[in-house]
Amino acid sequence: MRNHDYWVYILTNKQGTTLYIGITNTISRRLSQHRSVQGRRLHETLSSEPARLA
Repeated sequence: MRNHDYWVYILTNKQGTTLYIGITNTISRRLSQHRSVQGRRLHETLSSEPARLA
């Protein structure tokens, strides 16, 4: 039987006023994606600041 491990994570902006909740099976890869061009829409949502774990 295959084991399925997942992470629920919360990202916030610098002020801590906006939260983004996501789920992934590889948290390091997902955080890299958020911080890259692929995460541009999220960055706009978080006031154009780098996403960080809440």
